[in-house]
Amino acid sequence: MPILKPINIKDVLQHAGVDIHAVLGASTSPNAPHWTLTTPIGDAKETLSGTKFYRSISEYVDDEDKRIAFATSMMGITAAAAQQNYQAVLKGSYVQVKVAHEFKYGGSNHKLWELKPNNKDRVYFFTHPVAIQTGTQPVISMLLAHHKKDQTTPKEVSKYCETLMKSYLDPTAKTEILKE
Repeated sequence: MPILKPINIKDVLQHAGVDIHAVLGASTSPNAPHWTLTTPIGDAKETLSGTKFYRSISEYVDDEDKRIAFATSMMGITAAAAQQNYQAVLKGSYVQVKVAHEFKYGGSNHKLWELKPNNKDRVYFFTHPVAIQTGTQPVISMLLAHHKKDQTTPKEVSKYCETLMKSYLDPTAKTEILKE
């Protein structure tokens, strides 16, 4: 069963070594965001620091410029998640969003998205609904932080993300969203 764990912007930025008081100040996130920010985990006992997303932050967000780029991306997606049309919010912001990879699965086209705060740093994610008792919950699943060396998305990133996305897009999968 695919499992998602909600992520908290403050925890993610702290993990990246970002001074959250300087970045967030006294800001608060919206009371009821439209989208839930999550990251895939292996099992319910796994901590966030053990996830591929957090490990990629540790690996690629390793200097001050990368921390600023990462914080910019995460603040952008957090603000955008409050609105149903998160893409419109991002397109009107300081963070570009574009398709990093597209593939067909289950008769539909699916997209891996990238947040692009500058020419090299990226945060990869995908959006999908998750069935819950009261209907469906729209989810933004954060997959990887990455520092690119060229303009195209590396094949290993596309392959990893596509494989992972398919496990959540499988119509027989019963995805669980854990509590924070």
